[in-house]
Amino acid sequence: MTPDRARVILALAERSADGADPGRDAALDELLQAGDEVGQALDHFALADADAAERLAGSLSVYWQDSGRVDEGRRRTEALLAVPARSPTAARARALVVASELAFRQGDQDAARRHAAAAIEAGPAAGDTRAIGLAHINLARAAYREGDAAGIEREARQALDAAPGDVAIRRGAVHMLAWAAYEAGDRPLARWYFEESLALRLELGDRLGVATEEANLADLAAEDGDVPGAAARLAKALRVADELNSRYLVLNLLPSIAAVAARSGQDDDCARLLGATDAASLASGLLPDPGNWQAVMDEARDRLGDRFDVLRSEGNALSGAAAVDLALTVAERAAVAATG
Repeated sequence: MTPDRARVILALAERSADGADPGRDAALDELLQAGDEVGQALDHFALADADAAERLAGSLSVYWQDSGRVDEGRRRTEALLAVPARSPTAARARALVVASELAFRQGDQDAARRHAAAAIEAGPAAGDTRAIGLAHINLARAAYREGDAAGIEREARQALDAAPGDVAIRRGAVHMLAWAAYEAGDRPLARWYFEESLALRLELGDRLGVATEEANLADLAAEDGDVPGAAARLAKALRVADELNSRYLVLNLLPSIAAVAARSGQDDDCARLLGATDAASLASGLLPDPGNWQAVMDEARDRLGDRFDVLRSEGNALSGAAAVDLALTVAERAAVAATG
């Protein structure tokens, strides 16, 4: 790895992590194509420039998730953070935020909270209010995995207080306030927050974020009985996730579409999509985000009996591309009534 190439990787990573940069998607795509060079750049900077190493580590959360290299990302980020810092820096605070989010994505609640707390402690001395806000958002995520509505809301509002006027923090905090309302049973308020978050992401041109909120609104619609409308939104989100090579979002859309399959009389494909979810989770090192699908899945299992596990095994054997094709077919079939 030459120093010049390492600097190119760093520049791409920082652009890909900037939700307000209109070149974000292109930078992330180029970073995904760089593959092993990202780890090589981290190795280079770890020896040559500690601050640059931490800046790079603090810009790679989406890269590690979308490339399906979360295990590698956690290992490299935590190894970098194990080297004692002489003083708090904004770069180190951001690296701690990334370590926290990657831990959350793998269901390691203790590590997610520990790294977030360290980022909050480092943030003021480093002068980085965004890192503090992002750390509180990660703590809100951890509370979400545990169904703690009050905890989600508390941390989301602390994020807003930490970085007032920061649109990136507002976007993440509003998203978590939606989950707080959902967990508290206030579905209309949850929908309002998701729609506000969607508007913020549209304003920033954040295609992945837009697709994510479209999917969340689709899940609410499906629970409210609008299965065709939900299916149409999920199909749209999946096309974007596939186009952007986001293994994180593809993984999280599969169970949503499996639930739509069960609600639209496609029980066989519901089971297959759950198997595909298992395979995608194992391949990417990601744990699917929490979701309210279990009752629907259980009903499909009851209807299928012993065939459920056979069909789930079929789905587990699908390639990633075949799983996406199946999910699109299922969603488009269920969406037919939405278009007449």
